[in-house]
Amino acid sequence: MTGDGVRGDGVREAVGLDVGAVLTKVVPARGRAVVAPTAPGGVAALLAGVRPGAVGVAVPHGGDGDVVVRELAGLGLPDPVPVPAALCAAAGWLDRLPRPVEPAVHLVCEVGARTTAVALCAVDDRGVRLVRVERAGSPDVADAFGVPRDWLARQGAARARRLAVVLDRAVRQHRYRATPVYLDHDRAVTAGAVLDALAPVARRAAEVAARFADELDHGSAVVLSGVFGATAPVRDAVLGAVGRWRTPSALAVDDVARGAMLVASGAVLARVDHPHTLGLPVRRISGGLLTSSVLTLVEAGRPPTPVDAVVRVEAGDDPAPVLLRPRGEGPWQPLTTGPVAPPGEYRVEVRAGRTTTGVLVLRPVAGGPPVTCPLPEPGPGGAPG
Repeated sequence: MTGDGVRGDGVREAVGLDVGAVLTKVVPARGRAVVAPTAPGGVAALLAGVRPGAVGVAVPHGGDGDVVVRELAGLGLPDPVPVPAALCAAAGWLDRLPRPVEPAVHLVCEVGARTTAVALCAVDDRGVRLVRVERAGSPDVADAFGVPRDWLARQGAARARRLAVVLDRAVRQHRYRATPVYLDHDRAVTAGAVLDALAPVARRAAEVAARFADELDHGSAVVLSGVFGATAPVRDAVLGAVGRWRTPSALAVDDVARGAMLVASGAVLARVDHPHTLGLPVRRISGGLLTSSVLTLVEAGRPPTPVDAVVRVEAGDDPAPVLLRPRGEGPWQPLTTGPVAPPGEYRVEVRAGRTTTGVLVLRPVAGGPPVTCPLPEPGPGGAPG
């Protein structure tokens, strides 16, 4: 890696992060991936001595990527690039495919320790695009046989290959149900216990995946990720919901972080079209007169990009409301109160967050940490919730 984090071919050297509820995955452009238990301050420890040109952060749908962004803010690294986790999974999978890639839509199904997320992603040679995503809580697998969920998820990641092989056999041959798949001191969990515990998880994943069945092409693949995504019960249930002829592809535990790295480096283009139009009310001086207008932050059906304008916050200004035009239609509606920012000049952008509306970010022109404002989910019919 060169001093400025840029390779000779102009592609930025990057590092990708996937911070889950249980495990943190770090994938550099060069060197080995690191998988470690998620802990407060753990990201800083894992990135000690790393000086990338870009940092990609996988943001789970409905999750809190801002926590990771805040932790990275004090490390002297480039501003993180938040990328929806489904796109990271699709990017990691795309990196494996032979070229040229036939344009198609594919289903990405992530089944983790706490949640299930299913997304429809369009993939071609240029990159990946998020079409839509749905998320649901997963039944607590660990409670079914009396072990901590975090312990179970760590075991699942460390023994993913063994788990997949033994469960495949146990589904087809009853005698393998007694085979231990997780071992740790006095704990032993058998394949049969895991199959029984995963049954409600598989049903939940199938329920969510079924909502996408009519949107898939005949050649659409099913990309499986997460601690339990590639297990036989989940895989079979998802395929049963969307078509058993489809090709399942199981991702490695660090492939989502690898996808975040590829997107941040520019090697894979990731695109998320915003569902609504967002704006900020501003005052401008035109012809010597002070006028009011709305600065459009992102258009419905377009990916968010930094706004080509500088916004000035004066001392004593009240926070401006963030405005919404649901699905780009109708008049502006107030969505939420904007952030309280110190006086100064800012560049404005909207990026991915825990809701479909995302996060409003004000970056000081003079430098310093950005001011962020997570935006709420609009209510039914597009009205503010």
